[in-house]
Amino acid sequence: YIPAQGKRSATGEIRANNLYLEPLVKLADALPLSPEVRVNLAEFGPQGSFRDFSVKWSGDWKAPQRYTAKGGFTGLGIKSHGKLPGFSGLSGTLDANEKSGTLALDSHGVRANFPDLFHEPLEMDALTAQMNWKKQENGLDLNLSSLSLANRHLAGTLFGSYKMTGGTPGTIDLTGQFTRGDARQVGRYLPLVIGQSTRDWLNTALLAGQSNDVRLRLKGNLADFPFADGKRGLFEVAGKVTGGTLEYAPGWPKIENIVVDLLFRGARMEITAHQGNTDGMQISKTRAVIPDLMSWDEMLEVDGEARGPTGDMIKFIEHSPVSAMIDDFTEGMGASGNGNFKLKLVIPLRRNQDSRVAGSYQFVNNRISLGADFPALDQVNGRLDFTEASVGIPQISVLALGGPASISGATQKDGGVR
Repeated sequence: YIPAQGKRSATGEIRANNLYLEPLVKLADALPLSPEVRVNLAEFGPQGSFRDFSVKWSGDWKAPQRYTAKGGFTGLGIKSHGKLPGFSGLSGTLDANEKSGTLALDSHGVRANFPDLFHEPLEMDALTAQMNWKKQENGLDLNLSSLSLANRHLAGTLFGSYKMTGGTPGTIDLTGQFTRGDARQVGRYLPLVIGQSTRDWLNTALLAGQSNDVRLRLKGNLADFPFADGKRGLFEVAGKVTGGTLEYAPGWPKIENIVVDLLFRGARMEITAHQGNTDGMQISKTRAVIPDLMSWDEMLEVDGEARGPTGDMIKFIEHSPVSAMIDDFTEGMGASGNGNFKLKLVIPLRRNQDSRVAGSYQFVNNRISLGADFPALDQVNGRLDFTEASVGIPQISVLALGGPASISGATQKDGGVR
């Protein structure tokens, strides 16, 4: 190292066949380093090693006028500090100067901590990448030729570009394809800009399911993320999940053996189930939507349809909050035949007690038994409606005691059903 003299800038050069950072940090107090460098070493706690590595610079080492850096590294890592992310386990090669550079990664056991972006550190069993960059007048252009990653939850590839501009989050154009994904882990990979209630709901709602086709698209100025209006950029994650189990709300029967489309687009999330069963009924279509992921008061909207035996519908009601809502109206009821079931829920994720419910069941030529004190009802056709506070029977036609009859009813002011 040659200090600055007059108009001549300081220069420095380091060459090392092997350089291990952790022992160097421990020896910092015994080395001719400035107090500022010692503080930085303690704050960042660098670890890992360099091999066949060389660095050469001129000017202040913290902001050199010119520099070259070339060599390999293994197990490289630093602690997160301020807005800088922390990482460990990076291995690869670097060739860079003040104008441009290339980086190749071939790493295993990588851990990255982005405290301002994700709730918990990201861990990768394997991470490989090829990227290069060029310095521009007002920033940096980075090109990601390829990135492959895998852990116990997912596996996939990404490519794209990122333009860093001073004073802004930058502009990105990123495409990803994942060939393996565990639906139960979706919540942990959502950024913190998505509300905690939504991430908690996803962690408890998706109880099972796998996907071999998840697509990611992210394009636009990151200052406008997640591009809620869809005009200034695009954020979309779409995938198909099979073998899934969805518990859309506490206390409601699960939907099992489902095939669903999972979609995040802008600030909206949709889970659309095309097939599955719940308490024996086969669903024809069920959709769970959070219209605004950025809202503090996130609303979950569930709209479902199912077909199946009326006995299973009665079982569904008895296993759900609906039974209490309709004053146990179906208790002791028996049935044969089929029908069509519809259900709509609006659930404030932070205020479950304020949920709203609307549903109906269409009887199709059923036989209904209301108990030992009532005659059996044959050829039952009509509709039973219910909400979180009432039950209504507009008109049901039946055969009773050998003749035709009609039944209507509704919840009364005292809460009973007449």
